[in-house]
Amino acid sequence: MQAAPRPDAPWMDASAAGPATQWRIDGQARTPAPNWLYTLGVQSQGRWRPVVHAPAPGEREVQWWQGGVLQGRLWLGPERVRWCDAQARCEEAVLDEGVGSALLNALD
Repeated sequence: MQAAPRPDAPWMDASAAGPATQWRIDGQARTPAPNWLYTLGVQSQGRWRPVVHAPAPGEREVQWWQGGVLQGRLWLGPERVRWCDAQARCEEAVLDEGVGSALLNALD
């Protein structure tokens, strides 16, 4: 049985960088679990479309930094995930029913 390919999500490289990447969840220095980042990558794979970013109330924010420089951030809600790079290019992916809520619960 072959391993599934790694998701092509913007935070996967940051996750693989290990301690070189600093994470913040809702403004607090916390690192999301690697399996959480992987699952979010799998669930959003192939669903991205450009969007003008405007986070919705109640969305959770995850940021990743390297060398004190913001590399990107994502906002997760019960139905979608949005992410923006450091140059404010943004994309959004609609998630299957229940996926966003399960990922939100796993952040706590």
